[in-house]
Amino acid sequence: MADISVEIEQLRKAEYGEEVREAFISAMEKMNAVSEETESAEAARVQVEEKRVQEENTRSQNEEARKTAEKERSAAENARGQAENARALAEKQREESENTRNASEQSRVEAENARSANDSKWNASEKNRSESEAARVKAEVARADAEDKRVKAESARADAENTRAISEKTRKTSENFRDENEKSRKTAENNRSAAEESRVRAESARNQEESVRSANESNRVANEKNRASSEQVRNQAEDTRSQAEQTRTEAENRRNSSENTRNSSEKARDAAETKRSQTEASRVSAEESRVKAENSRASTEKSRSEAEAARKNAETSRASAETSRASAETARVNAEKVRAEASEKATKNANAAAEAVMAQVNHITFQIDPEDGGLNIVYTE
Repeated sequence: MADISVEIEQLRKAEYGEEVREAFISAMEKMNAVSEETESAEAARVQVEEKRVQEENTRSQNEEARKTAEKERSAAENARGQAENARALAEKQREESENTRNASEQSRVEAENARSANDSKWNASEKNRSESEAARVKAEVARADAEDKRVKAESARADAENTRAISEKTRKTSENFRDENEKSRKTAENNRSAAEESRVRAESARNQEESVRSANESNRVANEKNRASSEQVRNQAEDTRSQAEQTRTEAENRRNSSENTRNSSEKARDAAETKRSQTEASRVSAEESRVKAENSRASTEKSRSEAEAARKNAETSRASAETSRASAETARVNAEKVRAEASEKATKNANAAAEAVMAQVNHITFQIDPEDGGLNIVYTE
């Protein structure tokens, strides 16, 4: 509620008509602004409340439907149990009635045998037989009714069993999907193991080739030493060329042979280096495949764990949501109570302000100022 005490005080102190009008207008504008804000807020609250009521009605309908379904299921189960008990009881009664009928029939036979001796006893026995037969017929009708109820209850039980079978089939499908994911993970693990074995074999081959390259390098060094030695011999032979031309020629031949050997060793080393590079590339590719397979297995395991956690949390979330809804409903009721109290208080304040303004207005008159001809305000008691 707006505070218009300033405007009221201005209205009290106003002497001229313009001051009175300005005080009235200021007070009315402030009250109008507050009224519009209150109406807007109230309209928004009403809209929110209508939406909440619709949602609450929908939730209530869903909850009622769930309760009705649960009640119907419980009633059907109770009816089935009662029908089963009634059937058992009717069967017991039918057996008792059958035993009674057998006993009555035996009595009738005995009475028939004794009819020739005592007609009065035969008449009494005939009466007893008729009564027993009527009781048997009545029990048979009751047994037939109980049998019909048992058949209906059995049909309802069969429907419930079918529903359970469908649920079990769904559970088995989920279990099969999890087993397939587990098989995929094991296959990926086997592929990773195979790739790791290939990498180890490639590494062994690379080590062997490195050993061959080292041996070739050693041969090349030895050949280089031999070439230096041959060169030295050639120099010496050159100094003594006039005496040992044949020796120089042989040394030159040995040098050429060593050079060829060195060149062959160099080519073999280059080939071994190329093969080693290819083996290293294969090892890197195998390692990447192993990493991808491991990532796929981890992702599959994570998905399975998340699905299991989601399944476990779903029931907890439902119970928590119901508890939260009840708490929210309680908070809403309390907030609605506070809002109603605030609205009632604001209404009282507005009425009090209006009454104060009216009280001021009821004691106001105007007259023309004899000096300046203006409109003066006069307060009356």
